[in-house]
Amino acid sequence: MQPPSPRGGPRRLDIATRVVHAGERPARPDFTPVTTPIYPSASFIYEDLDVMDQALGGAEDAFVYTRYGNPTTHALEIAVADLEGTETAFAFASGMGALHAAIMTSIAPGGARGARPAPAGPPNPQG
Repeated sequence: MQPPSPRGGPRRLDIATRVVHAGERPARPDFTPVTTPIYPSASFIYEDLDVMDQALGGAEDAFVYTRYGNPTTHALEIAVADLEGTETAFAFASGMGALHAAIMTSIAPGGARGARPAPAGPPNPQG
């Protein structure tokens, strides 16, 4: 649904805007999914500025950007924690994020980890 124009009629957005945003924000359905749906959204919008402010402040169960968390990964974390018999579990948006977290949790406060520089050329196939 298009927002009204200042003159009261429907506003015709430019084709480029319509290509990007057509079909966004469909009406809320009158049903509830049986299982957790997959949320592919990159970002989330809130109808109330106070609620969004809490979400941006890190409120639990609030989502801002999908790489930081979304309802699907949150449900996965709850399921894994329950199956593992732990208090919490963490799911990551990428393998590099998981590696970074694993390495950083192994470093003591004030400690450091080094990395070996990459060799200057292609690997030796002869071993």
